Amino acid sequence: MILYDCLYPKIKSGWYERLRTFAGVFADFGGDLILLPPPFRTTYTGSDNMSLGYDPISDLDIGQWESLRGGTAEDLQSLAREALRHGLRLMFDLPMHQYGGFPIVERNGKGKRDRKLAYKPSFLFRAAPDQNFERAPADGLRVPYQHSKPADYLRKMKIQCTAWLMHVTAGFGLRLDEAKDMDMNLTHRLAASIPGFKVAEAYTGSNAQLDSYHRQSGLPVFDFGSHFAYRAVSQGAGLDALVYTDRYCHMNPSAAVPFVDNHDTDGADGVVNFKGWFYLDACTQAALACSIYAGDYELYGLAPLIDNYLWIGKRLAVGNQAYHVISPDVLIWSRDGNGGELGNAAGVLCGISRDPFNTRWVWTDTPWRNCWIRNYARSGGPNVWVYPDGRACIPLPPNSFSRADNGVAYSLLNQDGPLPKRELHIPLRNPLDFSGITVTL
Repeated sequence: MILYDCLYPKIKSGWYERLRTFAGVFADFGGDLILLPPPFRTTYTGSDNMSLGYDPISDLDIGQWESLRGGTAEDLQSLAREALRHGLRLMFDLPMHQYGGFPIVERNGKGKRDRKLAYKPSFLFRAAPDQNFERAPADGLRVPYQHSKPADYLRKMKIQCTAWLMHVTAGFGLRLDEAKDMDMNLTHRLAASIPGFKVAEAYTGSNAQLDSYHRQSGLPVFDFGSHFAYRAVSQGAGLDALVYTDRYCHMNPSAAVPFVDNHDTDGADGVVNFKGWFYLDACTQAALACSIYAGDYELYGLAPLIDNYLWIGKRLAVGNQAYHVISPDVLIWSRDGNGGELGNAAGVLCGISRDPFNTRWVWTDTPWRNCWIRNYARSGGPNVWVYPDGRACIPLPPNSFSRADNGVAYSLLNQDGPLPKRELHIPLRNPLDFSGITVTL
């Protein structure tokens, strides 16, 4: 499964319309999900406070539906329809941080107070500011979900609000932001109540901590271990660090989502270079899914390379994974194509080289016997014969000018062709129909 992570710092307004034109391209190369930022700007006070009535730091709720951060409400539903036409689904970032707070009334579609929805008396929100959480100049009062009165009120409200967002966009899942700080009771109930692909951002590179969170919550996690391995290699470690460092996809592939960068990690404090290598690695790993960072795709000019690796990952990277050559300067790995109940593919043999000047010819085991194989990566090169013992000598092009576009992906001949797409027919609920959005206190 491949998700496109649109959360990046320099994202501009109007992204719903832009992504609508991108959806077909993403589906052509094997994409499955588009991860969108929260629809509403969520600060406590000031002119940009567009909270809709439940939780001003994490609102994904009802009212003020016409004006959203990424465009109009119709733009968002048009994006949802276009995504469905190409077999894609939308998922949303949920920065809940386990807090509720002001304002104390819901708002209708025009942004006006409306007590007919599910009016909340002010006594539900009386609490001292939380001193153990981040403090910002615009902070207001915060109420932990577990301390709300009546008991469980805010948990129920957040679950219903999230369900509403899924219904009006045909949404298919969520990303839990800062998941380690979130009430585990709410995490379990969201996971049980909201359909689709759920993934948690548990910001740690420790396999033990990631596995502990996964076992407690039941949710897959973003593989920060892979990100830190990519960062280490980009800052001087050998390519063998991709094998020997802690990576959650190597420990528990069924719960890991490798990623190269995201909006939290992309910055001066943790620069990741040679991203082409790492997207080839992430797209071909034996893992539950991989995440493509929109900042890399749209800002840093990596779209053609990433498109190629998406196709390789979806078309060829199936089955058991094995590492064949592990050294500081050369890394070669494969997927054998045996997908079991998920179906079979031709398999793929991938390799990267750090040599900046020379093509390296390397003998390696492969998943095949007595056949020609071809490089489907953009780096090109000759077809190679696989001997009866499964060995082949493959060329690894140089990493010229440190572009990291020299990865290879060999597979059987005649694997070209478009990936299958299936149009989805899912009705979108009227966003201003508030029936079923109330909570019994």
